[in-house]
Amino acid sequence: MAFPDKYVDTIQAETGIRIRHLSHLTHGTYSEDGFEKGLRANLEALTEALIDARTMEQGG
Repeated sequence: MAFPDKYVDTIQAETGIRIRHLSHLTHGTYSEDGFEKGLRANLEALTEALIDARTMEQGG
């Protein structure tokens, strides 16, 4: 994550919300493979967040 851990830790501790990292996919040299890997990582992070939210909603 681009923010210092102390900020991330404070936000998580004060809100109970887990912060996820999503890449803006605009850094470094462009390559199709790099873009696809970044997009896949973003989708995996989003999927995990949605599953966790649903689990928490159901009391798990």
